[in-house]
Amino acid sequence: MMDGRDGATSKIINRYSRQSPFYNPNLTRFDRIQASIRPYTTGLIIYKCFPQVPNFIDTELRHEESSYIMEYYIGSPAVLTYGVLDTGSSLTWLQCLPCDKCSEQTKVPIFDPAKSSTYHQLSCKDIKCAKMIDTRRCGIGAKCLYTTFYLDGSYTIGLVAEETLIFPSGDENFTVPNVVKMVIMDTLINISGDKTPMHFLEDNHYYVSLEGISVDDKRLLIPNDTFSFKKSNKGGCMVDTGSTFTYLVKAAFDILVEHLNQEMENVKRAPEAEKKSFFKLCYEIGWADLMFIPVLTLHFTDADLHLPSFNTWLHFQQDTYCLAILPTDGRSTLGNFQMQRTTVGYDLENEVISFNVNYCSE
Repeated sequence: MMDGRDGATSKIINRYSRQSPFYNPNLTRFDRIQASIRPYTTGLIIYKCFPQVPNFIDTELRHEESSYIMEYYIGSPAVLTYGVLDTGSSLTWLQCLPCDKCSEQTKVPIFDPAKSSTYHQLSCKDIKCAKMIDTRRCGIGAKCLYTTFYLDGSYTIGLVAEETLIFPSGDENFTVPNVVKMVIMDTLINISGDKTPMHFLEDNHYYVSLEGISVDDKRLLIPNDTFSFKKSNKGGCMVDTGSTFTYLVKAAFDILVEHLNQEMENVKRAPEAEKKSFFKLCYEIGWADLMFIPVLTLHFTDADLHLPSFNTWLHFQQDTYCLAILPTDGRSTLGNFQMQRTTVGYDLENEVISFNVNYCSE
């Protein structure tokens, strides 16, 4: 996280890494990869995050194969908790006491708002409730309620409130009081790299206009309307940090795979890895061979995102790498695997998003 011009950083970690409070040493590499492909629905963090202040998330990433979580403190006195950093979800929530049907939560204590002096429950008549919740609902005592459904059919129901959040930043902490609505970035921040128009639609997701894909210097013959928005509220390309891998509509994905097969016809396929995993294209290659693999480029309006080999191919098992892009019958999604070592800037006021690949040493 960065505060205005001076800047403050807050570390985030991979959910399955050893630094994560949810680390499970019994999970194999295959288990972690399979889990990262499934839609992420386990929420850890009931509030709509940040107020209208000039701040944005600028994090130190630690990579493995799945979603990234962020450490923060909530309430007064502050209580440590964790949340998934997810631009594909508009609601930030956590389990609170009293809770009749809470999911098991042993590594992190369940937040008790009764012990916080800064907790403020919103009324369903409050204008903030109307702005945050798509469908206004009133609970007992006219409390502001929310309901959110996820792709796999799971859901969360709860109360909406204001609260203070604290983000660790080196030797200091960054405090945001009266948290209600999230803002990722404002115009005080200097955005670097190629910029492309960003659309924030009624479904509370960030969309970009994906126009095509190149393999090395060859533009693939993908029909112009493949990634366009459809009247059925499908199509388009969503930027989603909560999705591990990038998903392309099947028509474009098939063209990409066919072209890669032609370009790599002399490289041995790994059908057992493809059968064992969800990945559609795997090869028997080593780490040193990646420098000779064709390079992919995603073409957005006014911006190109070049994907280095480590942003394209996943080390599945010994001497086997798989294309870390999957097909979908829904809308295309740019996932966090393809945004590794990339500074992604969200400028909400000017409605642009920027990509700047950084070949950092860590």
